[in-house]
Amino acid sequence: MLDLLPGAHVTTYELVIGAGTLLLGIASVASFCTVLVRDAHRRRRARTVPPPRDDPRWRTESIPQRVGRACACCGRVVRLEPDAATCEACGDVCHVACVARHAARAHAPAPNPFR
Repeated sequence: MLDLLPGAHVTTYELVIGAGTLLLGIASVASFCTVLVRDAHRRRRARTVPPPRDDPRWRTESIPQRVGRACACCGRVVRLEPDAATCEACGDVCHVACVARHAARAHAPAPNPFR
């Protein structure tokens, strides 16, 4: 029996069990930290791998932004991408429902002045 603190009696067995538990806890924390660091390194390496050259998501040409712009025909804001259309003649942004009306108004053939 060891007398570490006045009034507290600890046997050698209890001391060994306590020290073993403490060392096991420290080893568990160290192991967990090692796993976290390895995972962070793996994720960092995975992020820095360049994309394949033929991947269409990494093309250099840009796709024009259509959402949030005003419709060239009705003037209302285009809110969703499925509702957006681009005029093939001039490239203006219109609603899908408005693009035919825009083409008829803005790109109608001029009347023949000689008839």
